[in-house]
Amino acid sequence: MNLIRALTFRCFRICSSPSFLRSCLNELRKLLLQKRYPAGVINYNSNDVLNRQQRKPKNPTTTVPKKEIILVLPYLGVQIKIVTKQLKTCINTFYGCINFKVIFQSAYRIKSLFPCKDRINLSQLSKSVYKASCWDCQDFYIGKTKLRLHDRKTEHFKSITSSCHASAIADYVTSTGHNFKWDHFDILTKGRTDTHCKIKETLLIRELKPTLNDNVIVIVN
Repeated sequence: MNLIRALTFRCFRICSSPSFLRSCLNELRKLLLQKRYPAGVINYNSNDVLNRQQRKPKNPTTTVPKKEIILVLPYLGVQIKIVTKQLKTCINTFYGCINFKVIFQSAYRIKSLFPCKDRINLSQLSKSVYKASCWDCQDFYIGKTKLRLHDRKTEHFKSITSSCHASAIADYVTSTGHNFKWDHFDILTKGRTDTHCKIKETLLIRELKPTLNDNVIVIVN
C-alpha cells in the first residue's frame, strides 16, 4: 500500500494540470493491475492520497513568526526583478518558514567618488580629553568635555572673571597671575560617550600626573 500511496503522491506533485494528472493515474493503475494489485486497494489508496492533498489549505496558518533572512547582492540593473522573483520562489518552495528579502546595493556610491573630506578644526571636536598648559611654567591641566573644545575653553576663560570656583584653570590663573595657552589646548584622545571620556581622563591623570589636577580624587576599582 505504501508503494501505491507514494506513486500517487509523486504523480500529484509532478503533474502540472488536472488532465495530465488523470492520464498519469490511469497509466499507474494499469501498471499496478498488471502486477496483480487488487483494484479496490489501488482505488482506495489513490483516492485517499488525492483527497488529503486537495483538503490541505493553500495558505497554511503559521503559529511561529517567520525568521527574516536578508540577502545583499550587487545591483544588477534591469535584471533585479527577475533575480528577486526566482530567488523568492525557490526559497518559499523549500523553506516556507523563512521571510526572505533581497536587497541590491550599488558597488559605486557617491562617497566612493569623493574619498576626501574637509578636516574638522580641533576646536570643533566634542567628547574629547584635552591638555591645557601654562605659558610661564611647566604646570598643566587635564580635563574632559562632552562639548566642543572651543565651548569648554570659553567656559574656563569666563570663570576667571566670575566668583564661582568652577574651573581649576581659572583658579590657577587668578591665584598665580600666569597665563595659559588658550589657543593651544591639545586633544589627547577622544571617546564615544561622556562616560568613555571620564575613564580615559582618569587613566591619563594617573599616568601623566598633572599638577593642576591634585584636587581631583581618582577612584579605580
